[in-house]
Amino acid sequence: MHQRCHTRHLRVGMYVILPLKWWEHPFARNQFLISSEDLLQRVRDCIDGDVLVDPDRCEMPADGQPASASPAPADASAEAECCAERLHDVVHDTKLPPARKAHAIRQHSRVLMKSVLEEPTAPSIGAAKKAIGAIADLIVADRATAFSLLSVSAHDFQTYAHSVSVGLYGVSLASQVYEGGSGHNLRELGAAFFLHDLGKTRVPTEIIRKPGRLDNNELAIMRTHPEHSYDILCETATATEECRIIALQHHERSAGGGYPLGLEGDSIHEYARICSIADVFDALVARRPYKRPLTPFEALSMMRDRMMGHFSRPLFEGFVRMFASQRKAA
Repeated sequence: MHQRCHTRHLRVGMYVILPLKWWEHPFARNQFLISSEDLLQRVRDCIDGDVLVDPDRCEMPADGQPASASPAPADASAEAECCAERLHDVVHDTKLPPARKAHAIRQHSRVLMKSVLEEPTAPSIGAAKKAIGAIADLIVADRATAFSLLSVSAHDFQTYAHSVSVGLYGVSLASQVYEGGSGHNLRELGAAFFLHDLGKTRVPTEIIRKPGRLDNNELAIMRTHPEHSYDILCETATATEECRIIALQHHERSAGGGYPLGLEGDSIHEYARICSIADVFDALVARRPYKRPLTPFEALSMMRDRMMGHFSRPLFEGFVRMFASQRKAA
């Protein structure tokens, strides 16, 4: 018989059944074994209340304490494919209101990107690209949901959450800039924006997760991630050359001084300049251990007043108009 249990009392090894509809949570299934502390924390982050526990399917020692041995790692590629299918279902569910659909897309996209970043293989990246393509189509076709996606802010700088936000902001800006224009594949662009930080999987975890600011040596290592992103996309043969260039150039600056190549002006691909704007904006509105998140207005003001040399002015002005339009529609 199932037992009711508050999430704060859950332990690794328990088999849980979530009392939520499939689009209300970010997990691939409604019921599963809590196999790690990370998964346990994700359940608690999602639900502050009761869930059901199936005692017959728990994997707990006789003393009721979690097993000390680490569980075998999940197949991240298979999880990515499952998450992509769920995300595809969310995108095409015509019964979901825009706000709920936007929330569900964010939730499932975060899980999808986490799976891809855990195992950036050709199958996982390919599965992600299909789902991202569906999101790109939705942003172009459904303005109400597109505006809702802009208003849902994760305020989280975990790499997978940041990748989702940059992807959504980038696709939204590109759809506005290239509206009605031919020759721009928004599905492929969307994949590039979502996957721009793949190279961080080759940066030491202690640098990625450092709670404070990086020292000069750590910063130099972190700045290798655009080249790693380019390399992964080449190695897996999952993206066009333009997609790879976006990953390589998204930290270049219009006035120079960016990395890894120190490009400036028109030598930076316009698609990469779109990604750069989305990347910086999300970094400013995200919460970090050493700073509070800025509001969208504060972030846009800072970008205009202190960082304008980083960006293409016409693209930045389009980014501002995008948020102004979203605010009017709200």
